[in-house]
Amino acid sequence: MPLKIPIWVHTVETAYPGSSTIPPDDTKNPFSAVYQKTNDGLRFEGRWDGHPRGIDDIADVVRTDREIYGAQGIGWIPWGVVHGRWEGSHSPAYAMQEGRLAGKIAVAAAGGGVESAVYIIDLEPHYFAPFPAFWREDLGAGVDDVAAFLEGFVQAGGEELWIAIDPRPQHLDRVSFRAWSRAMEGLTPAVTRILPMTYFTDFVAPRVAMNLDAEVVLSNAVETFGRFGVPPAKIFPILPAPATPSVMEFAIGTSHRLGCGGVSVYQRGNLSFDTANAIAALRDPWGAEEVEEPVPAFDAANVAGALQELSLTKSYLRVLTGDLRSLAESIDNELDDLKGVHKVLFAELLDARNKEEPN
Repeated sequence: MPLKIPIWVHTVETAYPGSSTIPPDDTKNPFSAVYQKTNDGLRFEGRWDGHPRGIDDIADVVRTDREIYGAQGIGWIPWGVVHGRWEGSHSPAYAMQEGRLAGKIAVAAAGGGVESAVYIIDLEPHYFAPFPAFWREDLGAGVDDVAAFLEGFVQAGGEELWIAIDPRPQHLDRVSFRAWSRAMEGLTPAVTRILPMTYFTDFVAPRVAMNLDAEVVLSNAVETFGRFGVPPAKIFPILPAPATPSVMEFAIGTSHRLGCGGVSVYQRGNLSFDTANAIAALRDPWGAEEVEEPVPAFDAANVAGALQELSLTKSYLRVLTGDLRSLAESIDNELDDLKGVHKVLFAELLDARNKEEPN
């Protein structure tokens, strides 16, 4: 079957520039689902999204899921940034509130092709920018805040939590990843997927990313999370939309070869027509049924026959080797004879020239 992948939307304004309604017709694109940002901490994304279809409240979550994407047979899953702490908060109470809001959004979005109440958290270290952002380890966010978020998420009815995360090892301790990963060991709700941000185009900018860059970044991500006990089947790499068509094809194939459960692409506004068409032209490696080749039964007669044939082959090779050696020796002898004849002829030629020359 043709490949369709989930596509990420940060803001409606950047994903659908110049459009007053969304989507114009996303059924023409190779999208199985849309992962759309709904909130940043306790604030809805519509605060920063200039599009009239931005997410301002829970009602917008339901409308976007059912009326916009669900109506076109496209799945829709919400995502948001988790902070853990905020200015003025000195306890896990803020993380608990974040978890509850995430759970409410997940419940509101359940349906439209998504059976569970799923929510994706964008888990990245705090960036010391002019504005506060991401996981606030600088304010003390840590293991207790992870537990509080998960508790709040469950209380609000959340069922599955997927973690979108920078896979580079130096960033994992800063976001208390080990505490999040323990939720995959049976804590409710189970963290059912890890979505590593394998942005190999960004990691090598300004040069154009090549196949080797994708191979290295994807392999490192699988290896890194494997050390935390995360099996490849629960790893779903996020591929960068700016990748060229050929490198995108390679990255998708490599993700499947590494055993990953699937892929998605960030983000819609950066996906070119050529790369989208290249994705649409692929067969779905995760959807194709793999037929196992039957293992032939042990047959003693066949084995004996094969061994006898092997023995005969070895004998033939020994004979052939002997023939080749004899031939080589014969050629050497012929060469020696020719060299001797050459010397005699050359001497006779010199003698004839000497006799012809005047005294």
